[in-house]
Amino acid sequence: MYRSSYGDYSVGGLFLRVFLVGAALSTIVWGTYFVLFTSISGDTVWIQDIKERILQMSVYAHLGFILLYILVTSVITGITAVLFLDVIDAVTCLLWFLLFIVVETVMYPLRLVFGPVRRYILEPLVDKIEEFVDKRYEQKSQN
Repeated sequence: MYRSSYGDYSVGGLFLRVFLVGAALSTIVWGTYFVLFTSISGDTVWIQDIKERILQMSVYAHLGFILLYILVTSVITGITAVLFLDVIDAVTCLLWFLLFIVVETVMYPLRLVFGPVRRYILEPLVDKIEEFVDKRYEQKSQN
């Protein structure tokens, strides 16, 4: 039994809490990082390489990769959360799990939206602004 401020937990209940909380926390952190880093600030070489390798995987490899990611990161993050927070009960786990599902559902479409927005709207806009500033600077330097 594991004793916390909310009562006694069995080992299975503790593992479930660790897994759910860790999966939610790790998905939020990594999902946000990949969405923001790859969609707004541009792709780096290693992220582009990861994308190409993931696209070449089969469906089963995708599922295995996702399950391995969730398992490893959730156990590490969940153990940390349980050890240092000690405030995780069933309701908190349920909320984290729902948040985990929402984040998983929302992250991929966000990447699909931010990629074209950056490529077709933001980059041309920045180019136009740079051209305008360059022209103004040239005019002022000639006078």
